[in-house]
Amino acid sequence: LDGTVASSAGGPIAGATVEYDNHGLTLTTAAGGAYAFSVFPGAGHKIRFSAFGHAPDSVTVSVAPDGVTTSNPVLQKYPSGGLSGRITDSASGLPIELVELSLVGTPFSTTTNANGEYAFSGVPTLPLATYALDVARYGYVVPQDVPIAIVASANVVQDYRLVAAVEHEDFASASGGTVSSEPSATAGL
Repeated sequence: LDGTVASSAGGPIAGATVEYDNHGLTLTTAAGGAYAFSVFPGAGHKIRFSAFGHAPDSVTVSVAPDGVTTSNPVLQKYPSGGLSGRITDSASGLPIELVELSLVGTPFSTTTNANGEYAFSGVPTLPLATYALDVARYGYVVPQDVPIAIVASANVVQDYRLVAAVEHEDFASASGGTVSSEPSATAGL
């Protein structure tokens, strides 16, 4: 039993999940969307296909003895939108480079560029349209995850102003000591 999982938007889907229910087998498609199971012959074999950003699908196939059955499903791509913005320092207003951002529970992650800008494109609006945005940067207070509603065929703009942390972990020292940015705490060092 083999085939290729493709998207209705065009092209194969790498990383799609293929489940062979009758035998409890699961695999992930290769870079070209290909999958292959060595299976027992018979009728009524159910195969389930799923991929992030696409509606799941399933088919029932029959596998002939010593034969090959091919199933090439095309998964319907969900509508999608984008998210972009700029991250700046709350005190200076200057852009912050290398801020790590991710949409929780998705494969989407990125870092800001030298201008503090970030962007996500192709974010599906189904089955959920609201995601939690995780924002983190060494030396800054980590804000709580922010709920972001993605709009189909549109770009949502969400800027952030990060507050510098008063204390942060010193990853460079072997002892892992705490470094304080308050002048009174560092006087005499």
